[in-house]
Amino acid sequence: CPRDALCFDINHGCSGYIYGLLQAFLLLNMIDKKVVLLNADTLSRRSCPYDRNIYPLIGDAASVTIVERSSTSNDIYINMQTDGTRYDWLIIPAGAFRKPSTEETRSIKVLPDGNRRSEEDFYMNGAGIFTFTQTDVPAAIKDLFLFAQKDLSEIDYFMFHQPNRFMLQKLAKKLNVPEEKMPNNIVEKFGNSSSVCVPVDICHNIPKEALERRLSVCMAGFGVGLSWGTLIMDIGPLEFCELIEK
Repeated sequence: CPRDALCFDINHGCSGYIYGLLQAFLLLNMIDKKVVLLNADTLSRRSCPYDRNIYPLIGDAASVTIVERSSTSNDIYINMQTDGTRYDWLIIPAGAFRKPSTEETRSIKVLPDGNRRSEEDFYMNGAGIFTFTQTDVPAAIKDLFLFAQKDLSEIDYFMFHQPNRFMLQKLAKKLNVPEEKMPNNIVEKFGNSSSVCVPVDICHNIPKEALERRLSVCMAGFGVGLSWGTLIMDIGPLEFCELIEK
């Protein structure tokens, strides 16, 4: 990259891809060049191997998305929301400035539910997050479609962040969306890669279609913060849509 390239970080976990796209769109309002959106998460490094609720679900991934102006005018609709009162539902409690790393915070302890982890390992309030994905997330999606004056049936694919298959199945049912339009197979193949789930979903499930034709897509990310965001846009035909496994 040239030295005058504008570079900065956005830390937003599971909704990070939607936030990154929003920032890319805002930048393209001011510049004529392309924006490179890089997403990467390595949550496995902060997941305790003894925590049976978290460790089996986590995967590491990175994505590269090139965003540029379209030759045609297509509206993009976005709904972003945040609720800091539930910040501790998805959190690494210790190891940074709020609670610095000590021998005590690094110590792995046995928890009431039988799991084991330290305060420097990733924690999820499973019941709370499930309720969140079945209430706040579908409400935000419905509000966005109402604002855009669109019907969910107009969308070719719903490419959503994937905490696990069960949550996506319930979310599809909640929205009355056919499961074949909302893939839910990413965690079983690659794990939950946080902000990278959405691009992994696209590259794994619809690469051929995304390369060949224009698709109407709804994307959504939801998690840490708590934060959640959803957008409606057209993608394709793309110049590349490749998945590289390591």
